[in-house]
Amino acid sequence: MAFKWMALVYCFLSLIFTSTSLYKYLYLDDAVRVSAGKEIVASATAFLSAEQRLSRLSPYLPHLGGSREFEPYVLLPPSPSDGITACLWSTDDGDASLHSLVSWASQWTGPISLVMVTATRPHSVSHQQLLQRLKSFRDHPSLSRLSLHLVHAMGDQHSPSAYLNLARLFATSRTVMLFPANLLNALPSDFYSTLSSRIAHPPRKPALVTTTVTSAFSIPDLTPVILPQNYPLWCTERAFLASRALDWDDCIWQLWLEEYGLGQVNITFAVNTENLASGAVEPASLTRLRNNMSGKYRAELCEVAIRRLSTADTRMSKSAKRRTQWVKSFCHQTENAVKK
Repeated sequence: MAFKWMALVYCFLSLIFTSTSLYKYLYLDDAVRVSAGKEIVASATAFLSAEQRLSRLSPYLPHLGGSREFEPYVLLPPSPSDGITACLWSTDDGDASLHSLVSWASQWTGPISLVMVTATRPHSVSHQQLLQRLKSFRDHPSLSRLSLHLVHAMGDQHSPSAYLNLARLFATSRTVMLFPANLLNALPSDFYSTLSSRIAHPPRKPALVTTTVTSAFSIPDLTPVILPQNYPLWCTERAFLASRALDWDDCIWQLWLEEYGLGQVNITFAVNTENLASGAVEPASLTRLRNNMSGKYRAELCEVAIRRLSTADTRMSKSAKRRTQWVKSFCHQTENAVKK
């Protein structure tokens, strides 16, 4: 009889322990790290391996051919930090790109998650030389909060949306700022502190970082967006665009549609689009093709959004009716804008 009671007590305690462990694993939104006696709340994906993270985003990373082509955390901060992680990408242009990174990072006092795109082949001599160059910059004071990830991509065609998705996926904090412009665009000296003081951590929904927006069709090129790291929407890869500005324009449009409009953090900041010019003039036929493809993409998303909101139930709530009308109106404006 005593043995039976001991067995029951053991089973009961085991059940409590297992339930607690499962609760921590399944229901806690954030992983918690401890650094120098200070508790740091990290991003919701911090406990996942690189393979698990990539598998969750495989539909948004169509051109990433596997782990051989992606190296996460080539550089990693010595200790985790909370705050707003700037997510951005750059090409490997030798020491010039590293000096641009140092200059940009000196103006951003929060964490950074940077995807660097290189034409070097994995495990090649040039790859090893690149790693040595990166490590030589590791101790620079401006890069003490930098997480750097390498993408091996052959050719000149880039995937801006996929690179931003990767930078965000491997960010180490709960709040991120997607910065689609290149490293030549300097930040105001008080940009990070001002931004941090004006938002919740993490923010409830995405917000544009600008002062000049009146509608989805008046957003300045490459305007940054601040959002939770685990926000459910990711930028869709636009393979036929392959342009920072055009890819980002479609991503912002999709965010605006899904959120029924975006919030705004009123900070004066403008991207210098002259820094983005490639020098080559695009043929008019290619411009028309890009516009047509973008218009078709937006029309398809509008159709899906309206179908999702529509219901045969005549007792549709007032809020659902308002959302449906908003989407129809927004999509009509989009259609008119595409025709211009």
